[in-house]
Amino acid sequence: MPEIISSSGEVKEHLRLKDILLLYFYNDACQPCLALRPKVESLMDRYPEAKMIYINSEQQPELNAAFEVFANPLIVLFVQGKESRRFSKYVALDQLEEAISRPYRIIYS
Repeated sequence: MPEIISSSGEVKEHLRLKDILLLYFYNDACQPCLALRPKVESLMDRYPEAKMIYINSEQQPELNAAFEVFANPLIVLFVQGKESRRFSKYVALDQLEEAISRPYRIIYS
């Protein structure tokens, strides 16, 4: 189960420790966020060295500003500490998987 993050310091620490990191911005009133969550969790099970963390947009407005979040859900993929891709609102799982799998194979193969 991904953890819920509440500070930019926690995000920075995860970026430092993990080569592949997904930030999943959501809010509890967002039905697409809630419907997408288990699908992304299932996808992430295929990539055990990668990490996904949740950020509740309603409770963490400073993180919204820091990561320029304007809509939920938003998934931000970081590879080796740098933002690689963003997926917002209507997330295509096949595109998300492709964005994760390529760097994952390069880094962990």
